[in-house]
Amino acid sequence: MVGDKVLVKDTLADGRSAVGLWETNYGRTGGCRNGLGAGVWARCNYDMREEGYVQLQNARYDGDTGVWTYPDPRVYSIWLPIGN
Repeated sequence: MVGDKVLVKDTLADGRSAVGLWETNYGRTGGCRNGLGAGVWARCNYDMREEGYVQLQNARYDGDTGVWTYPDPRVYSIWLPIGN
């Protein structure tokens, strides 16, 4: 499959969506929101530069209130090469 995929699994049936936030080392940002429910994987496909790097973090989003929740402390992945 072509593209740069971000997979997000919601593990809590709490009415909020799990979100995989991402940021590249060249300035792009985004988030893959899993609104499919607990226990289900969501897949988002992006087209990122192949020579770049991406860093990931997780969050939860409540669509009814617009409130974001982050782990405490906030945890970021290492910089991962895109396309490898």
